[in-house]
Amino acid sequence: MVSVLTAVAGMVSAVIALQQIYWWQVKEYRWDRWWSFVQYNGGGREFWPRALRRPVVTWRTVVMGVVWVCVGITINTWWGWLAAAIAGPMMGVAVTSPFSFMGKEMLARRARKIMAGSGIKVIGITGSYGKTSSKEMLAFLVEEKFRTVKTLRNENTEAGIARRIIRAVKPDSEILILEIGAYRRGEIARVMKIAPLDIAWVTAIGNQHMDLFKSQENLEKAKFELVEGLKPEGVAVFNRMAGEENLIAWARERNIKSVVYGAAGRESNEKGAAEIAKWLGMGDKEIEERLAVFRKDNLWPKTVTTPGGVTVIDETYNANEQGFKEVVRYVGKNFPGRKYLVIPGIIELGEQTEAVHRRLAAEVKSWDGVWSTNKQVAGYLGGVGEENTDKLCRIIKATVKPGDVVVVVSRVPSKLKTAIWQL
Repeated sequence: MVSVLTAVAGMVSAVIALQQIYWWQVKEYRWDRWWSFVQYNGGGREFWPRALRRPVVTWRTVVMGVVWVCVGITINTWWGWLAAAIAGPMMGVAVTSPFSFMGKEMLARRARKIMAGSGIKVIGITGSYGKTSSKEMLAFLVEEKFRTVKTLRNENTEAGIARRIIRAVKPDSEILILEIGAYRRGEIARVMKIAPLDIAWVTAIGNQHMDLFKSQENLEKAKFELVEGLKPEGVAVFNRMAGEENLIAWARERNIKSVVYGAAGRESNEKGAAEIAKWLGMGDKEIEERLAVFRKDNLWPKTVTTPGGVTVIDETYNANEQGFKEVVRYVGKNFPGRKYLVIPGIIELGEQTEAVHRRLAAEVKSWDGVWSTNKQVAGYLGGVGEENTDKLCRIIKATVKPGDVVVVVSRVPSKLKTAIWQL
């Protein structure tokens, strides 16, 4: 007969296991990203029952859930169920990893076959930040003149890019624009085997995901794999004002044809996209006309006025130190009223986590309030940390008044975002 204690432990175990599966899914089932989360971004607190988190149902999350149940039933004691909540999802990741790898290899082979028989020009974009905005701007510039395919949303991994090629590249496609991300050396190089590049654009070098790269040199060499993936006649595009000095020098040492421009902030996206459009054969006039339309339709920063008269600056896709400073300085110059910041924190900075967030704190020290969903980050920023979304929503609603400005940086829980947008 199952004791009451064991039954209660089983229910608690279910909540913890769902939390663990959710976070494993968010971290792309990667041990390095999961461990960085545990070490530096409050992930250790997720070992205990907190909020009920619901992972997206996929074959992999289902298997992880089944493994959790099997481990719990096998031991079937109160402590066994609690242990299963942590060990079960971990074991599920290990069990499913070989099948996931085989699936990715099959996708890569299919994508390579499509690209091998295609005359499409391939443009790869990488960088510590600015990848997505640069990709969208470049695609807008060229899509009116060329039949263009681009990666969507966060399709910046090897598997995501392979799927996009399989689904979207057609015999008459002319331009393929790939946003390519990486957490370690070798990951961009694998994408290059699928689709060798005609143009390699490195948008910027910063400190994103430093805990995974382990050193600045590793980060820079990982990004340089994009340049090494160029076809013999290909061209590399760099921004000399975005920390790319080493990459520019390496390209020169290898006699790689390069276009080097200099620009800061949002102008850097335009300059780089314009240089590539010229290389593709577009004229200055048509480039400027397309840029004018893009600027009109894609104002930065994205600003929303809530029903209650609060101005919300939407930087939820911004998760880097450089972009944070840019938007904070913009708000300081353009909004004289009370200013508040909502931020969960910048992730995967490793040992730099505290130093980076304290630098961010200096940028907003004159602001009227800082809220974070991570208590550890809130401590670094000198703000209020509240991990219960409902409580944080109530605090914000009680504090913010019409005419105030709320800047939301990085991805926040959907419930919190909805509440802020309805202030």
